[in-house]
Amino acid sequence: MQEQKVNSSHYAKVATHYNHAFFHGGSIDYQNWLLQKVLHHLQLKTSDQVVDIGCGTGTFTSALYDQIEFNKEILGVDLSPDMLNHANTLRGIKTHCADAVSFSQSHEYQYDKALMIEIIHHIDLADLPRLYKGISQQLRKGGILMTITRPTIVHYPFFQAALDIWSQFQPDSELYVQLQQEAGFSVNCQTYDYPIQIPKTQWFEMIKNSFWSTFSHFNDEELQAGLVELENKYAEAEVLNFVDTLVFIEALR
Repeated sequence: MQEQKVNSSHYAKVATHYNHAFFHGGSIDYQNWLLQKVLHHLQLKTSDQVVDIGCGTGTFTSALYDQIEFNKEILGVDLSPDMLNHANTLRGIKTHCADAVSFSQSHEYQYDKALMIEIIHHIDLADLPRLYKGISQQLRKGGILMTITRPTIVHYPFFQAALDIWSQFQPDSELYVQLQQEAGFSVNCQTYDYPIQIPKTQWFEMIKNSFWSTFSHFNDEELQAGLVELENKYAEAEVLNFVDTLVFIEALR
């Protein structure tokens, strides 16, 4: 899931092992939990035309399609051709290579439901009004835009420099709510917590593989130094316990 502010080479690098990370398909329980939340908020019908903006490898997109058996394939939009190469092999997806803002300015598309999972923080703040206005014009009356993001302050087992980068590049969700309201949406915001238990070795391997764009800001030596910091901090632990907090922003046209 990626946009202008992230170097596209990062996603080319991680595409082959992206789905193995806990949050991207590595945990069936987590994916099913997220899937049920999305189904609840989007109020999907078989007749809906759905767009997944920032679909990445399409794994979640295809799982969503399998839940509803839509009359039409879900349109999966992503900036990364490497990610879409995998999405093209999956059931229920028609792919389109574009960044979110450019896609939102097209007059070619109309749809009933739009989903953006963990990409909104990659988009320049100055582009957000144009993005929301464009999506509003593409959505049919009564359509829903569902944005899933995370808080500015998190408590993941990251090394300190990674936590600092996270806070720097993760705007407060209230900003998204305000801008969507200004674009004419009726907006509801809800937060959910998911308790995670994960083997320390698995978590450290995910960080080593830069499973989130947060880690694209560090070179190999800096990542290794961060992992040493975590090894020292969690020397006595075999399993890491923490909470993943997701913010669901439901915008009704």
